[in-house]
Parts: sequence; structure tokens; C-alpha cells
Amino acid sequence: MRFVRAKGKAVELTLGADAPSQRFVAVGPARTGRDALTAYVGSYYSAELDTRISVVREGDALLMRQPFATEWQLAPSFADGFTTRLRGTTSFVFTRARDGQVDGFAAWANGARNVRFVRKP
Repeated sequence: MRFVRAKGKAVELTLGADAPSQRFVAVGPARTGRDALTAYVGSYYSAELDTRISVVREGDALLMRQPFATEWQLAPSFADGFTTRLRGTTSFVFTRARDGQVDGFAAWANGARNVRFVRKP
């Protein structure tokens, strides 16, 4: 087990000295205020799946919507990370451009990893 520290805080943990080892990176807490949630609202497209998903805010919650009235609520898990009960547990990790604006997300579900969705105007 090996910790990496920065400014007195653990920022990374590696378990296992030999391959394969597991690496864990510290993340910030979930942001749940209205302004924080509004940053995720928009339309996203996956070329791999040829599908579009909309993220909308209803009150203090975020919902993902697909065509034909399919929607599910997102539960904040960590900074820029959300989960939902969709065919088991599905995770969505939003990404940000250099200017700090949300520019897309990666979906993790049922063995599919890092399926990229790009924010569209």
C-alpha cells in the first residue's frame, strides 16, 4: 500500500506492490446547490451509441432524459460524479473543459466503461 500526499493530504492510494495493482484517486465532495446542478444542464451526444441524452434540473434534482419519455434521477456521489439505478447501478462522471465549463460525461454501466457523451449546443 502506498499513499501519495500533496499539501499534507492523501490524494492517491495504490494497493498491491505487484501488477495488477489498484489505484484510487481522492475526489471532492458532491456539489448539490442549485447553481452547481445548473452547470450540468444541457444536451449531450454519444457518437458511439448514436444517441442524445438531455440533462434537466427539476427543483433540487437532476434528471437525465432520453427520447420517448425515458428518464431517471441522478444521485450526487462525488464532485462531477452521479449514479442512478438503471439496469443495475450506472455511473456518470462529468468532464470539464480548461475554462471549468462542463463539456461532457462518461457513462459506466453493465460492463460498458467510459462511454463518452459530448455536450452539444
